[in-house]
Amino acid sequence: MSKIGKNIRKIRATKGLSQTAFANLFNLTRASIGAYEEGRAEPKTDITLQIAKYFSIPVEALLSEELTVNRLTNFSLKSVLSPTSPTSEKPFLFINKGNWNAFINDRLPFNDFAQNYPIGFLTGELAIEIHNEITTHLSIGTIITCSEANSLTKNGLYLYISENEAIIGSQTEIKYDSTSKGKLYTIHQKIENVKNIPSQSVEDRLTHVENQLSQILKTQNK
Repeated sequence: MSKIGKNIRKIRATKGLSQTAFANLFNLTRASIGAYEEGRAEPKTDITLQIAKYFSIPVEALLSEELTVNRLTNFSLKSVLSPTSPTSEKPFLFINKGNWNAFINDRLPFNDFAQNYPIGFLTGELAIEIHNEITTHLSIGTIITCSEANSLTKNGLYLYISENEAIIGSQTEIKYDSTSKGKLYTIHQKIENVKNIPSQSVEDRLTHVENQLSQILKTQNK
């Protein structure tokens, strides 16, 4: 059996689509999408071609590979690593707007959305791409790396996710104590959105990201 059912599920989660919303894109029923994802059926050839074309995924990859979040979101920090970067890796969870709701409701399968990165390259446990459901001065598309925290410190920067909002701020901007409900994360790194730089050339965008990563590595080596 092909991997298309699992890939459809991952595409939906990454893009923030319900089974019904996904089905409507291709004039299908929600029940059909459920059957594909559970492995009880597979889409016909014409539907497979439509899905591949719509999401710009090679048909062969859609059928035979387990698609990664990096590929579906164009998040590819590895592409700018130098050949001398550390080879030992650890899994790092990547969160964006598409899988945000699953993440805050503890319904995000770690193995489906974790990617391996060199040890020491990224600090923390997960990377989150800033979107409009997070209250912050950071630009949409900026990527932060963070890890869970139990308390606030004077000079720290945090992401606090409560029942009502998600906010990034300092100790004075976030109301949190041991009795607070919600999740608190310490922010370790910020990688600016490459879409915000003036030039649209690939070379300039990669140079921008390389400069960001160089600053991160310098900070880690201090």
